[in-house]
Amino acid sequence: MTTVRASIAILAAIVFGVPAAMADVATYTWKGGVGSWNDSTMWATTDAGAAGVPGEGSSVVVGDADSFIELSESVTLDGLTVSSVGKHVFRTSGPSKSCTLKVNNNNAKLAGAGGGTLVFDNITVDGKITDLANLKQLAIVGSAQVYPANSETTEILLVNGGCLVSDKDNNTFGKLILQGGPGRIYSQHGSRSFSFSALETRAGSGVSAVLVDDGKVTIRDRSTVELVGGNDTFESQGSKIPVCTQFMLPSHSSIPGVRYCHSLCTVDAEGVVRQIPSISMLDSFVGATALDNVCLTNYADLASDVTVNAVLFSGTSYNLGGHTVTVKSGQFREGESLYNCVVSNGTICLCKPNVWAETTNNSVDRFLVDFATDGVDDPLMPMLSHEAQNSEGWTFKSKYAGFTGVFSAPRGFKYFISNGSAPKAVLELRGGDLTSRSTSTKANFGGMAGDATINFRNNGQNRYDCNVWLGTMSEDDVTLVTNGTVTASVVVGNKGVFAPGLVGYDGGRRGSIRMPYDEQASNVQMLRAFLMQEGGTFMVSLNSDGTCGSLDASGTVVEDKYLSVSLAGTLSVTAAGKIAFGAPYPIIKYHEGMRTGKFASVTKGFRVQYDVRQDDGSYAVVVSRKNVGTVIKLR
Repeated sequence: MTTVRASIAILAAIVFGVPAAMADVATYTWKGGVGSWNDSTMWATTDAGAAGVPGEGSSVVVGDADSFIELSESVTLDGLTVSSVGKHVFRTSGPSKSCTLKVNNNNAKLAGAGGGTLVFDNITVDGKITDLANLKQLAIVGSAQVYPANSETTEILLVNGGCLVSDKDNNTFGKLILQGGPGRIYSQHGSRSFSFSALETRAGSGVSAVLVDDGKVTIRDRSTVELVGGNDTFESQGSKIPVCTQFMLPSHSSIPGVRYCHSLCTVDAEGVVRQIPSISMLDSFVGATALDNVCLTNYADLASDVTVNAVLFSGTSYNLGGHTVTVKSGQFREGESLYNCVVSNGTICLCKPNVWAETTNNSVDRFLVDFATDGVDDPLMPMLSHEAQNSEGWTFKSKYAGFTGVFSAPRGFKYFISNGSAPKAVLELRGGDLTSRSTSTKANFGGMAGDATINFRNNGQNRYDCNVWLGTMSEDDVTLVTNGTVTASVVVGNKGVFAPGLVGYDGGRRGSIRMPYDEQASNVQMLRAFLMQEGGTFMVSLNSDGTCGSLDASGTVVEDKYLSVSLAGTLSVTAAGKIAFGAPYPIIKYHEGMRTGKFASVTKGFRVQYDVRQDDGSYAVVVSRKNVGTVIKLR
């Protein structure tokens, strides 16, 4: 039977060209598996006249079967019921896109026997989830914000900046897990409290840390919190209060979406996260030891190398005198303000991962120092994440010559490269662009990761002959770049790492590094090639839903010219969770005729396939499990 509403939808489609797959006032049930919210074949409904997909006025039920539901736009519902059995993921198409799932009257809940996982990946839930129904884990990823009811057994997993929100007091949950970030725990007006059974950190994109309000977050099992420093306590204060590196405090609590702070944190005897008062710190490097926290408020020249537990530069310029300040906790930070001040002429050596959260606009100009790391041998270890207050583009004037690990640019910022050598530092972009302020910029990093667009254009003008070299450059490599033989290109050279995508909730990478080709009327090329040499590594993780991080060089064609892709080196493939194979998964998208060379190897259990035509007409080098029936075409 066709309802009146469905008849109107069909009539509108005929008369006005409106698609017939419009929402009806009905209850829709997701059939399970991987699919798009806007795909009517993924939905079932008891209303025979309902149009294809749910929308405003309708309700949605997600059953026990594992589900990966992709939203391309924001949706409003009257009700949402999700099974607490299995894994259920609501996500957008990639880390750079966000949507809102609004559920009217807080009519969102879980039902069933429990033990499952619920994930909101860049999906903000507008409305409270009123019942977690013994859910094992709630994962909040990227730009997502979720406001759930209390559940003392449900783990909260904050991934790559996810935000747990509440306007109520006494929020109680199970374990708090931080994976990359920094994440956010936001209590409206800074007056609401949160309590977690324990704390766990995992490597991800960015540094595993979380922004909280002073005195409003408690870790009930204090022993799970890593404290770095001496034996002074918050209750009996001195300069050797140990620092908890996973927590940050905002300069004020009224802005949930901005991550910046000016303080150090510890936990008191009850497991409450507290600010370490600056008056308890030493005010000079003189006499400071590896257990001391230092807050500098007066100008001085550093006379020699020094090792401290943590350091704040607050309200004063400081000359490091060409020396090195080694920071055992990794907590090197701007204090109350560095407006019109600069810290310069030396090296800051970090022994632990750090989120550098800035309180002053353009404070990248405040630190003209070199960054180094100590005790790190993995170039993909997240070691420094930058969070900035302004959002109009970001350039970093410090160097990373002695830095091993990942340094992450501010989320969504345009990153301006400059000439310099950081052969063991991996640049991770989080939704921003990689570009250049000037022509002929030559950058050397150890690697590149994240979700971003490489776009050598600034203010509408091509910055031609720029080059980004990843890995260790030999004398021959330097000659190639210096002589202009390799220009306007990204090269993965010896020991270089290229790892597109951000690390998601399941440990796999999702997202892409996009490399458009463009050409002005003057025939100045913006970006010519992606070149992968022997000794370089292309890293990709296949996720449990079949997605993976990828290089996309297929998007732009100008006068039948294409960005060229040359492949050699090693393809390193890992599988995250249970993989449902049966189709190839794109690794590098390109136009026909762009590929040369070959990958030298691939992880056991997978195989590389070349020139696989995609639905959009592009081609791809893909990776899949062996013996899936696809044809390999080699040139």
